[in-house]
Amino acid sequence: MLVTALLACSVTDLARRVIPNRIVWGILAIRGAYLCLKAVWGSAHGLGCGDVLEEAWASVAGGALVLLVLLGVQLPWMRARGSLQHCLGGGDAKLLSACGTCLGAVGGMACVALSCVLALACCLGAWAFGCARGEGKSFPRVFPLAPQVFASVVILTAYRAF
Repeated sequence: MLVTALLACSVTDLARRVIPNRIVWGILAIRGAYLCLKAVWGSAHGLGCGDVLEEAWASVAGGALVLLVLLGVQLPWMRARGSLQHCLGGGDAKLLSACGTCLGAVGGMACVALSCVLALACCLGAWAFGCARGEGKSFPRVFPLAPQVFASVVILTAYRAF
C-alpha cells in the first residue's frame, strides 16, 4: 500500500509539482490501521500488545524526527535567503515524515539521506544531459522529490528484506 501511495505522489509531483495531502494522510491512516490490526491479532491470540505499543512509539518517533530535522534545515535556509524559494517544499517534508512513520527513526533518516543523494544524482544527470546536447543548461534548482522518495523507500525496504 505504501508503494502505491508513493507512486501516486510521484506521478502528481512530476506532473503538477504538488504532493496531495490526502495521499500523505492516507499513508498515515494505513500505518495506523496496520498497527491496530496487529494489536487486535496479538490480543486475540494471547500474545499481548507490548510489541505493538513499542512499534507505535517507534513510528511516532520516526515521523517526528524526520519532520524536526527537515524543519531544522528549512528554517535557517529561510532566514538566510529571506524565503523558502529553492528549498525543500512542504509537501516533500510531509511525505518524508510520513515515510518516517513507516520506516522508524533510523529508516526515516536513511530515506531522507538516500532521497537527497538520488535527487542530486538526477540533477547532475539532467545538467550533464543538457550540456551534452549543447543547450548550455544551468544546474536545475527546482525538481520534484517524490520520485526519489519512492525509489528510496523501495531500496530501503528491499535492503531490510535481505
